[in-house]
Amino acid sequence: MIQEHVLQNRLRVNTFFKHFDLLNSGWITVDQFHRGLDALALSGKQRDPCDSTRVCWKTFEDDIDHVFTVKLEKVPTLKVDPPPQEVRDLPRLGGKNWQTVNTEHRDLCEDTKKIKDFDKHNNGHVSRNQMRQALNSNGILLSDDELFSLEERFNSDMGFNYFWFLKEVKPKPTDEPLYIGFLQDMKRLNSEPPKAPPSRKERDIVQILAKIKGKVVREIIRVLEFMRYFDRCNQQVISRDDFLRALLICRFELTCNEIETLLNVFASPLRRECVDYRRFSDVIEEAFTQPCLEKSPLIVPVQHVPTRDCENNFLNFNERLVLGVAMQKLSKKPDLQMNLSSVLQDFDKTNCGTVSRTNFLKALTLRGMYNLISNNEFDVICKCFGFERGMRDEVDYRAFMKALDILYATDKYNPF
Repeated sequence: MIQEHVLQNRLRVNTFFKHFDLLNSGWITVDQFHRGLDALALSGKQRDPCDSTRVCWKTFEDDIDHVFTVKLEKVPTLKVDPPPQEVRDLPRLGGKNWQTVNTEHRDLCEDTKKIKDFDKHNNGHVSRNQMRQALNSNGILLSDDELFSLEERFNSDMGFNYFWFLKEVKPKPTDEPLYIGFLQDMKRLNSEPPKAPPSRKERDIVQILAKIKGKVVREIIRVLEFMRYFDRCNQQVISRDDFLRALLICRFELTCNEIETLLNVFASPLRRECVDYRRFSDVIEEAFTQPCLEKSPLIVPVQHVPTRDCENNFLNFNERLVLGVAMQKLSKKPDLQMNLSSVLQDFDKTNCGTVSRTNFLKALTLRGMYNLISNNEFDVICKCFGFERGMRDEVDYRAFMKALDILYATDKYNPF
């Protein structure tokens, strides 16, 4: 009854009691509680079991506010459907309790299957005459007892509640809240994408280390400095998450499968959930120097030379033969005579070592070297010395000129 009163009048119980509780302890005296109930036009008691002169108004507030919602701090995923069923079954103001109505009239009302109504004032209620007129206009002929039972069931001070009547006679399917669909979309967007099966290249630890060494040599990165920070206790191992963070800081541009391969290869033998970063950094440092030279002083250390080759530069057997013939033709004229490098450097405005395919063709044509090769041979040369920069393919002219110099220097000289 109290919950129905609060629900219908949209009252906030807290505002009638909190000014009595100055210390916000949740307890007030019985007289103060009665005053709050008088302000609510109610009567009731929630006595303190330890002190009969005090009342726990917080408990009373929580019990009454269940008609609107429940406390979701401990159960945030609970689906709330206020008001409770016992409050919904209570009769409307000015209406009769349906369970106390004559059984014969109740049976006549519940046998009615459907009705369509209209409301001129759009307030959810119509008068008795309008209700009877709507039923007759739609061909629903009811006896006086049936009409009287409907009026006892759905009449109130405002008239005949046809919204409630239509909801019980022909309930409509409730639409799913839009928030549920929005929540599912957000979960799908924020979820991790499914991992693609690792390729043979992503499982090859040699190619992965070569990729990392090339990055380290070109940008002069000390891997140990980025990983030592996560080893606070100097245990020579760090967690997998910290190892992943260090790789991201170094910007090695590794795929998820390549990182997984590194985690498996350099995992600590005694602590599989950790990574032996010291062993990983020693392997990467081999790009600069040879370790343990004190045990083998006669070894000559060789620095790692990174390559720019990728899958796009792969040549099959026939293409290699075509490339060899084309390079032999071009190497007959050395750079000292043709001065090809200066033309290519003029096209290289940013001095990055690569030029576009169009500028490479212009340089060969300007020096008269394009006439020595065919179009197919030119395409193979561009494929062999190609380099992807940004969103386009360019030609590494420095590697091309170096290859021509080597071929010219090693070519057999026939004086006759």
